[in-house]
Amino acid sequence: MTVYIKLSTFEYPQHEGDIRREHPDISEELTGDTFPCPDTFALVVQTPMPDTTSTQLAYEAPPVQVNGVWQNVWAIRELTQEEIAARDAVMLGAFIQT
Repeated sequence: MTVYIKLSTFEYPQHEGDIRREHPDISEELTGDTFPCPDTFALVVQTPMPDTTSTQLAYEAPPVQVNGVWQNVWAIRELTQEEIAARDAVMLGAFIQT
C-alpha cells in the first residue's frame, strides 16, 4: 500500500483519498504508480517490520527522512508482564477451544 506524509504538519499516514480531499483536481483515474503526489506531500517508503522475540513488540514510529527519502521507522519495546499474561491467557483459551 502506498503511504504519504503531509509535509506541513507531518500527518502520517496519508493516502490518496486524503490527498484528493485537499486536491480534488487529481483525477480518480490516476492511482498507484500514476498518482501525481503534490509537493505538499511526500511518499513514505515502507521498510520491513523487524524480527522480535516473544517478549517484544514492534511498532511503527514517525517516519524520518534519510538521504532525501522519507521512510517509515520501526521501534521495539519489551512487553510488560501484564501484556504477556493477557497474551498467554488468549492463547491458552484458543488452545482449549480446539
